[in-house]
Amino acid sequence: MNISDLKAALQTVHEVEHPLDGPTGFKITLASAEHPATKRAIREALDRRMRTKGAPSLDDDEAEGIKILVARTLGWEGLEDDGEPVPFTPESAQALYSQDGHLWLRKQLMAALGDETLFFSR
Repeated sequence: MNISDLKAALQTVHEVEHPLDGPTGFKITLASAEHPATKRAIREALDRRMRTKGAPSLDDDEAEGIKILVARTLGWEGLEDDGEPVPFTPESAQALYSQDGHLWLRKQLMAALGDETLFFSR
């Protein structure tokens, strides 16, 4: 085995699949657990948690999860709103992931982020 085959990529592209309709053409570039953006987001989340008195609320946990997901989103293509392209920005990712009815999307992306095989290629 070649040692380079052991190295995972720092990012991957995930095509969002609609729960009923399948592939959407909406592709999101996601940062691996080793990506600097991920490490920074986790560190910041832990720092915030340590400065907070008492146990965090469920709303706080959800907001923190969205912040980390936004940080691990490096870009996207193929997303439109009323026929107009939606450019990627951290703010547009925050708005998308925070919107009511998009829990399924967050779950799908978190599942992709947890699947280390997606960060390898053949």
